[in-house]
Amino acid sequence: MVVILASVVFLICLSCGEEARVRESAELKRKIATEKNAEFIEYIDSFNLGYKEFLGRSLSAGNIRIEFVPGFEGTKVGECNHGARRIRLDQKFWEGSDEYTRKALIYHEFGHCVLGRGHLETTEGDMPLSLMYPDMYVALYFPAHREEYLEELFTGSTNQFLEEEVRVNLSTISDFSQDGLCEFIK
Repeated sequence: MVVILASVVFLICLSCGEEARVRESAELKRKIATEKNAEFIEYIDSFNLGYKEFLGRSLSAGNIRIEFVPGFEGTKVGECNHGARRIRLDQKFWEGSDEYTRKALIYHEFGHCVLGRGHLETTEGDMPLSLMYPDMYVALYFPAHREEYLEELFTGSTNQFLEEEVRVNLSTISDFSQDGLCEFIK
């Protein structure tokens, strides 16, 4: 009986120690990722807050490594590598972008890496209905429709774009031709 009791106590102590080591390891990984992602902390925190706001539970996107690369082939400006839990961003594009475009790009890549979302090409007129649209001209609409885009990103619903007030704003923004939008980005 004493041997069984001693064994149980030993196993409990062993498992508590293992739990502490796992927690410490996770905290260390978060610290390393945060140090490497210092420039991106505000975007990581903002994404985490949005997740909590729309889904009511916490998330930590901070354990994904974000790094700059000199550029990509073609028009690509970012990519998510799920297996490596890494996001790579075109440094020149990032440096030439405003705050809304940067946030749209980071949220798009977190959509892939954290939420497991693919691209969504649904539009209302010329306006993409998701930050998961595969073209960054979605960033032109982000300032005026931030809440709608975040709701779609975290819930997958595009119903909020069908509300009357949003539709009026869409028609105003959609007065740009496709060429005008592309020219505006440059």
